[in-house]
Amino acid sequence: MESNRILAVCEEENAPIEQHEDISKRVTCLNANGKPFELFELENRLRNGLKLCKIKDITHLSERMKRTEMRIQEYVDETRNEEAEKEREYLNELKRLQVLREDIVLQSIEYLSKNIDRLEINELETRLRYGFEKCKIQDTIQIEERIKRIEKRIEMYQNEDRRDAVEQEMKYLHDLQLVQIIISEIFRRKSIGLVSNNEEKSGRIELNNLLHQLTEIPKCAEKTVMELLEYFYRRLLNDNTNETMSNSIRSKLTKVQSQLQDEDLFSEQIKTKLQEINRTIDNQDCSVILYNLNKILKLIRPLNLHEIERYIKRSDQTANLIRDKDIILLIGTTGSGKSTTVQFLTDTKMKETRVEICPGKFLKHITTDGPIINSGLIDVKSSPLSKSETRFLIPVTISFKDIFGSYETNEIILCDAPGFGDTESPEMDISNCVGVIRALKSCKSISILALSSYRSLGDRGEGILQLIHILINMIKGIGSRLNSVLYGFTKYPSESNICAILSDIKTSRIDSDPLLRSNTTFITILNDMIEKTRSDPIKIDPIHGDIKIIMEQLKNLRGIHYPDEVFQFSINQQTQIIINNQIKRYKSSIIYALKHKNVSLLFYYSNQFKIFSVIIGQQLTKDQYKDLLRLINENIQEYSHKIIEELNDRLKNHHQLENEAVQEYEKAHKYIKEIEQHFQSDDLFIENLRIQLENLGSTLDLFHPSIGIYLTNLHLIQNYFQEFQGFYIKYCDDLYKESVALAG
Repeated sequence: MESNRILAVCEEENAPIEQHEDISKRVTCLNANGKPFELFELENRLRNGLKLCKIKDITHLSERMKRTEMRIQEYVDETRNEEAEKEREYLNELKRLQVLREDIVLQSIEYLSKNIDRLEINELETRLRYGFEKCKIQDTIQIEERIKRIEKRIEMYQNEDRRDAVEQEMKYLHDLQLVQIIISEIFRRKSIGLVSNNEEKSGRIELNNLLHQLTEIPKCAEKTVMELLEYFYRRLLNDNTNETMSNSIRSKLTKVQSQLQDEDLFSEQIKTKLQEINRTIDNQDCSVILYNLNKILKLIRPLNLHEIERYIKRSDQTANLIRDKDIILLIGTTGSGKSTTVQFLTDTKMKETRVEICPGKFLKHITTDGPIINSGLIDVKSSPLSKSETRFLIPVTISFKDIFGSYETNEIILCDAPGFGDTESPEMDISNCVGVIRALKSCKSISILALSSYRSLGDRGEGILQLIHILINMIKGIGSRLNSVLYGFTKYPSESNICAILSDIKTSRIDSDPLLRSNTTFITILNDMIEKTRSDPIKIDPIHGDIKIIMEQLKNLRGIHYPDEVFQFSINQQTQIIINNQIKRYKSSIIYALKHKNVSLLFYYSNQFKIFSVIIGQQLTKDQYKDLLRLINENIQEYSHKIIEELNDRLKNHHQLENEAVQEYEKAHKYIKEIEQHFQSDDLFIENLRIQLENLGSTLDLFHPSIGIYLTNLHLIQNYFQEFQGFYIKYCDDLYKESVALAG
């Protein structure tokens, strides 16, 4: 059956064109109405393009591009410019085919991710079985590690310019990512149950957030996209949408394309998304349209600032709970067992269960056994998958008397933290880093329990290396603060020699890598881990372990004081790239607003950039914001100077001003003044114009042939610029006195 092969999103690269399956067929059942997504056109364009370029197999594309580039260079060397230009045109066609193919693959993954909730559980399980067979994996635990390994292999091949190898590994990576998406969805449904109104609740939240943003943003392409999103969310939720709104949708789609082009935001990707929307708009396929509109919004607005602010506000509530307290912070990568460790250290009874994620496929999972006694654990959740369930810093207070007996009167606060750099969105990554660090800076002191999971250890100790980098990036001068750090090891076999494992990592990775070997802080932390695991490493065994031994060591830790001077903001590389893209977007929008004298748009985006730079807190971002303020000031000063010079030239040449011309000067001044007041700059327009009028007036007397024109112009100016009314009256008085003196 076709459904049994539905996971195979990409074309089989070793098959000829005639044998390729339609990608669109492989993503059927994702549509609420039972119709496949409209990927036929994209696939047909790819197939036709390959035929036109005389390429039999998609796997030959990279090699054909390479040979074409060589031919271009040969023609250039031979000064055969006409032939070189033809080859360049051919190369551009090949590049377009490559982009088209990548877009088809990515769309298939994204469609599945966005619309997976529409698939029945048995269909998901069928796809998962096929995915396991296709990816040659036996256990879900292998997925995360396999993905990391493939990503590193792709990076290595890219550095070696091995395009064919990169393509092959990218295809395998996409298959793994699809399997990962399906596993997560199956577990989500089986662990929490699928509530019928979940989708409606999620859509309602999205709509409310959207309406809040729409009240603030002025007219622009971004706002029009959001208005379209509002309409289709309402349709999805069966809200009232009148006929007038329905009739305006096509005009809005036309309008948004024009706006995107005008604002220099239009791209081939956006063009494709708009075409897909226009194809599906007649049948009101809201889920597909919403998906494409959200993709367009993401392309023109890489980061949702309102979403980041909402997440951080939640983190700020946590900060009040740990302000001026001594805490122990659990850190580690996603899936290292932080939440399970917190549950275990509260002396909660734990048990091992087997979670069935599809028929015949189980995952071992340690969870609480019985009622939760410690109220702080209510928000602490764990997952058998390598997926972060912790979205905010969660403090859990443990009384020592519950552990050691009534003679102990003190308490300890454990803080479960999210997995840094491994979250479901860049907005979440930023808010986690900013919110968590802000909360930590309010503490009195912080001790660290750094966790390493055996599952994420990797073939060459990648998990340990990643944990060390988290410590380095989060804590300034970590090398001199290691007496505040303990290391815990989760899911390690009882017979494993952790010290030997760490020593082997040092020998195999560090001693053979000059770059790591030169990183003294990195070596210091690894040596500290080795020393602290020589005699009695902390192996976390939530079922059979003795919490007293671990709690005794935690109790004796000396915390890091003045955390506001030590803990710092750290995000992953991919999120940093998105941050940079958002900054570019702010700059381009502000330049557009200046070019078109759009004050409301200028104020909106400059204010968004200001808030963004404060949230991010990076010096580079703050400097870029200051640079943009200088750009705005220079632009306004230049425009002001241009207007004054133009007006001055007319006055000096004794040209009589027209009423319409002075109205335009008044309009220009209002624009300049509004911006200068907003950015707290001096109003130089009036001052410069006053100087010009005074200088010109001093050269004229009663008998000057142009005195009449000057007075007429001055009278017209003071009608529109009240700042010159006094000047006009005084000048007229002076002329009158002069005429009286001459008459006497």
